Amino acid sequence: MSSLIIINKTSFSVNENKSINKLFHQSELLIEDDFNEINKKVSSEKYGLIIFVTYDLSFPVTWDFEQLQTDSSILLLANASTTEILVFISYLSQSGLTRFWNKTLPSIIIDSLIYIEKNLHNNTLSNEEVAAFCHLSTNHFSRLFKDYIGMGYKEYLINKRIEKAKLLLSTGKKVKEVAKAVGYKSETHFSKIFIRKVGTHPSKYQVNINNLLEDKNSGE
Repeated sequence: MSSLIIINKTSFSVNENKSINKLFHQSELLIEDDFNEINKKVSSEKYGLIIFVTYDLSFPVTWDFEQLQTDSSILLLANASTTEILVFISYLSQSGLTRFWNKTLPSIIIDSLIYIEKNLHNNTLSNEEVAAFCHLSTNHFSRLFKDYIGMGYKEYLINKRIEKAKLLLSTGKKVKEVAKAVGYKSETHFSKIFIRKVGTHPSKYQVNINNLLEDKNSGE
């Protein structure tokens, strides 16, 4: 099932428009500021995932997401950059998480995902802690989590940390700072995990992603 990227038309420049079209040609792209037109689009077709993007700090006040007529999974990316969107879409494709876009998640699982996202910096974030937050036993939470997400808690947590690490590395932050920001006490341990998941050292990944973006911009 295909994905749809919707970008707030008033929030980005012509140059960014060119970059977006080049980088995300595999997803359907809609650049629009009229929310009524957006609603018509998403209600007329079925997508595995709809990603709303704005380069501004927040979405327009006229964009009332509760009024959307769609059963598709939705992600909101505010204050975004082309780099961050590129890394995020790449992560979704490489991790295989697209398999779960068409699942309806119970509120308890959604709450757990939000809690994990907010606490990725916490190096002691555990299965037991998230289960307690959800008022479930650890065993019950673990079974539910794997049933709906398709992977165990530990694997998901590592994937999310690496996802965020990629985003931070793409902004130029030092590897040591990134490691701490995503919940690793040791830069060495973080680098080992990153290499295992991504196939290259964080510092080399940072160079490669910057070179990629420079090449894209120079080709405009």
